[in-house]
Formats: sequence, C-alpha cells, structure tokens
Amino acid sequence: MTISSYDILKRFNKINEDKPLSQQIKPFNFITVGTATQTDAETGEPIIPILPYLDAKKQTQAPFMTFMDYKTGNTYPNEDNPLESHFY
Repeated sequence: MTISSYDILKRFNKINEDKPLSQQIKPFNFITVGTATQTDAETGEPIIPILPYLDAKKQTQAPFMTFMDYKTGNTYPNEDNPLESHFY
C-alpha cells in the first residue's frame, strides 16, 4: 500500500517517533499490510497489521516483527496484549 494521504501517514507517528528523517516512513513510501486474523480483546475489532515496506529478503521476518494496527495505531505485541505476531 502507498502512503498516499495524511490520514494514512499520521498512523505512523508512533513508529517515526525519535527516528532520524532518513529512517522515517514518509509520504508516498510503501507499507506492508497483513490480513486480520485476530480481534482486539478490548474493542472486539479485527487487528489489521501494518509494517514498513519489506523487501523480498526481509519478508520472511515479518511474522516475528512488532507491528501496528492500521485502525488504532496500537503496536503489538504490547504489555496489555501479548499477541503472538506469527499468526499474522
């Protein structure tokens, strides 16, 4: 998916925090979007994982990386919800 609007870009504020500009996700960069397989325990809404774009060499690492929910901006796994990311 392409970061093609401000609404999509602002979802990455947490990821971009404290990173130098060269390592931040910027407008018109690409992101990897996963498939929702679990729901958030509090809201009952499906969790749609997103990650910075991964090239072919790093795609095999995606199931074990920390990711962010597309809708809420929450990162997983976290202290409140230790989801196992390999389900994604």
